Amino acid sequence: MLPGRVTVVRLRRADLLGAAVVTAAGSCYAAATIAIKFAYRYQAGTGIVTLLRFAGSALALWALVQLLRVPVRLERRKLRSLVGMGLVSAVVGGFFLASLDRIPASTATLLLYAHPAMVALATAGLGRERFTVGKAVALGLSTIGVVLVLGAPAGDLDWVGVGMALGAAVALATFIVLAQRAVVAVHPLVSSGTVQTTAALAFVPVAVAGGAL
Repeated sequence: MLPGRVTVVRLRRADLLGAAVVTAAGSCYAAATIAIKFAYRYQAGTGIVTLLRFAGSALALWALVQLLRVPVRLERRKLRSLVGMGLVSAVVGGFFLASLDRIPASTATLLLYAHPAMVALATAGLGRERFTVGKAVALGLSTIGVVLVLGAPAGDLDWVGVGMALGAAVALATFIVLAQRAVVAVHPLVSSGTVQTTAALAFVPVAVAGGAL
């Protein structure tokens, strides 16, 4: 590009759609976090809240599969991988929702979003992606953000809740690394529905043990 010239970048329709979907997903995730805090205020238990969250999303996803007539064909190897992802997703949901019962939603969310740096380190260690300067800067900034939050007065933070939120971040990073290969050649609705169904089933015993069912 010559000095003084402005290059017009034309976004493809798929790029715009992708950005809209990601924005909508982030907004829904934030809204769900606030809704969960309200559920805890009315004495709802972590087990039943997590079960309803996963079961509700699973039902919605399978409804879309039926509505859009998406073919459901999964190789046994793919099914095993998606079930494994579902179990990891259950760990993410369990830790994160349990942390919301102990620490503010903003703190829990910030700690959860330490996972992009973890993913960058993991994929670099596995040789799947390069660890660039840009990723290093992002890692540094995210670490500074976590330190700033944890630098608040110790009396205001429940360290068990902090540990749960960080555990959720580690599990979420693991989920993303697994997903890089597990979801290849599988329709997103089918893969997501399988993952959410597995996570919901994993929490049925927890809800039963807690007396919610």
